[in-house]
Amino acid sequence: MKPVKIAAVGDSITQGGWCNVTRPWPALLQEKLGPSFDVQNFGQNGKTVQKGTGISYWDSEILEKALTYAADVVFVMLGTNDARPWLWNSTRFERDLTSLFYLFRERNERNGASTTVIAVIPPPLWTEVAYGISAKIVNSELPRRIRAVGTHMSVPVVSSRESFKALDVSIVDVSCDGCHPSDFGQMLIAKSLMNFLRHARKGDKGHAMAS
Repeated sequence: MKPVKIAAVGDSITQGGWCNVTRPWPALLQEKLGPSFDVQNFGQNGKTVQKGTGISYWDSEILEKALTYAADVVFVMLGTNDARPWLWNSTRFERDLTSLFYLFRERNERNGASTTVIAVIPPPLWTEVAYGISAKIVNSELPRRIRAVGTHMSVPVVSSRESFKALDVSIVDVSCDGCHPSDFGQMLIAKSLMNFLRHARKGDKGHAMAS
């Protein structure tokens, strides 16, 4: 029996390489799920959801690689890099995130396959500003916009923050720079997504949609 294919679409938080991370969350999720699943990392540093930013995921070669992979499940965790005040446009963000979800669905449907797209709310920003990214946007507005798109498209939304909230942790435990998760932070993201998959397989939609 072929393994269930999972694509992890995201930015540097997904790609890894910051905070001396040894294994980003897609690798940890693979470890937790075992050989019945194949988790591939399609994260790329610095990418936005919004088109026309000069750093958009839409313009990256890795998008085509993610589409060609033809995953059964696609986790999309983008938006942190959009949250720079000079880039942020909530209307454009929702429009382009909606288009990205449609793209993953439609590409596989044309090939006679079915893809479940799952929207993932990125980790919080643990400092007021990091790399020009606004904590106010990341921590408050971004989750609302992702949930709105999820509701509109009937796409499940899971928060990578669930496991962070369950623990009394400080910034030094989870991040080296207030933005990128440490190994411990990556483990908490993988745990949140693993919990989502576990409850989704049991049909607990109420929990699966929680964020």
